[in-house]
Formats: sequence, C-alpha cells, structure tokens
Amino acid sequence: MVRAGFSRFSAFTATIATQSLFLTTSHKENGAGCRSNEYLDYNMGLGALVVGHGHPAIVQRLREQLENSTLLGFEFQGADKYVRLLCERFGVEMVKLSTTGTEATMCAIRFARAFTGRDKLLKFGGCFHGGHDQF
Repeated sequence: MVRAGFSRFSAFTATIATQSLFLTTSHKENGAGCRSNEYLDYNMGLGALVVGHGHPAIVQRLREQLENSTLLGFEFQGADKYVRLLCERFGVEMVKLSTTGTEATMCAIRFARAFTGRDKLLKFGGCFHGGHDQF
C-alpha cells in the first residue's frame, strides 16, 4: 500500500532501505555522492539515462535549448530530423513522440491492442508502467 504523498518510486525505496537515500551529485566519475559514500546508479532515471549522467554532448545541447525555452507544449523544431534518426537506427517506419512515460505507455497499449485486435497484455511484475489503469 502506498501512503498519500508518496510516489510509487519513493514508496518502493522506503521498503528496501532503512533510511531514505538523497543523492548530492550524479556526475562524479565513480558514482553518485551521498553521506560521503559513492553509489553506482543502476536505476538510470528509470531508463531515461541510457547514455549516463551529465554526458557532455547532451548537457551542451540542453544549454542551447534552455536559452530558447523550457517547455513549448508542441513538437520542437528538429523533431522531424530526430524521428528520421530513430526510424533509421531502429529499423521502424513510424515513431510516436510523447511528453511523459505515462503517455508513452498509454499510446503503446492502444497501438498494440489496435494492431493485434487483442485486449490482453503482458506486463512485467514489480515495474512501473505509467500512472494509468489500462492494465
């Protein structure tokens, strides 16, 4: 049971640790710092940090983008180039961009059900699949 005010991840963390773990930095070469200890981040932003913390090319590109805006609410200039790159890299014909992981899994469920004509889905137990109840 998750108490009010706890995210699913913080509730999970509380069950596996006797004290909460608050990291102070994420881009030290040997791991994240906390209480004078170092830790390896196997969580990696729940999958969002596939190139690691503080990758110089990504940090530089983020700085450039932040000078223009922080959130537009629409597709960004260059989205077409990004989508073509994803299609080429993964050998797919179409890509659906989304703003959040919840939105991404909701769309994936709808696409899968429409494509297969089936209602049942396979879900990995103990994992977070978005803040919706489509399962």
